[in-house]
Amino acid sequence: SINLPRHFVNGKIDLKLMESTIKTAMRMLDNVIDSNLYPTIEGKTSNFRHRPVGLGIMGFHDALYELGINFDSPEALRFADENQEFISYHAILGSVELAKERGVYSTFKNSKWDRGIMPVDTLALLEAERGSQIPVPKTGKMDWNFVCQQVKMFGMRNSNTMAIAPTATISNIAGS
Repeated sequence: SINLPRHFVNGKIDLKLMESTIKTAMRMLDNVIDSNLYPTIEGKTSNFRHRPVGLGIMGFHDALYELGINFDSPEALRFADENQEFISYHAILGSVELAKERGVYSTFKNSKWDRGIMPVDTLALLEAERGSQIPVPKTGKMDWNFVCQQVKMFGMRNSNTMAIAPTATISNIAGS
């Protein structure tokens, strides 16, 4: 998990520091797949084939407090949206960087990534399947065309990059 409060400098999140943390975290999470002890052969086989990782966050409420944002405000939603977009953007680029070095995961071919479908694009697929609109913003502030081009050129090392982390214990340990 990325500890958001640890990325504050002079009252705001240092995006360069967070970008560096995300890149390091993606490398560490990918390494865990290779060094982990698996209780079943099925789990090991699946992890080696798909190489899923789950980068999460902790300290979200601490970050809101630090920024002076009310927890139940539209500003909190905006911060969450922009923060998670930033993390997703750099987690995907971190996996691309690893794919350049170590190769793509073995089931990458014909995956959504391989077909140029980014996570935000799956909202349209879900809406079509359900036959109804999902009332969330589908806009972003970052250059997703660049990310798509990088994935197209180099592939992905990991089938998944982000997850909702089980942060209750780890946040107590890390003090957030």
